[in-house]
Amino acid sequence: ERCINRRRRVECSGERCKLGGSGSNRAWAMFESCPARLEVRETNRVGNGVYSMENIASGGVVCEYLGEVISRVEMRRRAAEGTLKYVMAYGADKFIDAEHFGNVARFCNHSCEPNCRAEEWTVEGFYRVGIVAQRNVRRGEETFSYGPWYMIDRCNCIKCYREC
Repeated sequence: ERCINRRRRVECSGERCKLGGSGSNRAWAMFESCPARLEVRETNRVGNGVYSMENIASGGVVCEYLGEVISRVEMRRRAAEGTLKYVMAYGADKFIDAEHFGNVARFCNHSCEPNCRAEEWTVEGFYRVGIVAQRNVRRGEETFSYGPWYMIDRCNCIKCYREC
């Protein structure tokens, strides 16, 4: 990849693109919150999950993780109350809580063999968290990696579910 901004996860703005504004690093500007066709369905393991309704190429933005941005203190308070179900780490000391509002991304389930990952991007000066395909995703697939901050003894992903 020739674009230094893309390597740093900073989206180019058309007029300032050193490569001529070709659009190769404009994925965020070109979609709403979910560019891929996705569907929320019940799973037989962990409630609801997000499934792709089309093939998605590796590196493609699947959807944005939306919700309320909260502090670490607020995240801990909500966790102590037992009201923290849909949360994603965001930056150094912030979290996105999608419990009360958000989009389909909050129903993504963890997998130890993920096809997608969360990436933080800077778009026109704002931080955004996207679910990005880390390999080609086939229609009908479900999975995602919560990342290293998600600490559990055993998860319910397809791989771990089969090993039980």
